[in-house]
Amino acid sequence: GLARLKRCARCLMTETNETMTFDERGVCNICSSAEIRNKSIDWGHREKDFQLHLADFRRKYQYDAIVPFSGGKDSAWTAYVLVRRYGLKILLATFDSNFRRPTHIENMERTVRALGCDHITFRASQDIIKRTMMESLKRKGDFCWYCHTGVATFPFRAALMYETPLLIWGEPNSEYAGY
Repeated sequence: GLARLKRCARCLMTETNETMTFDERGVCNICSSAEIRNKSIDWGHREKDFQLHLADFRRKYQYDAIVPFSGGKDSAWTAYVLVRRYGLKILLATFDSNFRRPTHIENMERTVRALGCDHITFRASQDIIKRTMMESLKRKGDFCWYCHTGVATFPFRAALMYETPLLIWGEPNSEYAGY
């Protein structure tokens, strides 16, 4: 018969998640991280520190910060909070991985217009995309490794191009993937 999948005693996520580990109580590493986040961090103090950090950059550069922007919920929320709550002038920087679809692009445009942000996108030539995808598949077993590296590196390129040293990501990887 089929082996029974191990599940988290708290959230019921299965062991098939690539970074899932379990403690002696059968609780997964993601739930353990959430427990630390919810009980051990003084979020009021962290926000004060964040505001002091923002003050070091506010109105000193062409943009107060650059936000890597995929158009997904995390980067859109980050942009929203920085503009509406903290009043920052931000530049949204998007790496076009060649997989965006019309609805995705419409949602990105709607967010950019609603927030009134500047937005730049980088897309390599189709030839470079094809060659890099093939090389990524050969070397990493992941045809979109170039997507991952582009998403991670293009914001730094934008920071250099626009001489804006502060980059603010909206990535919950530590919560969802346990990285």
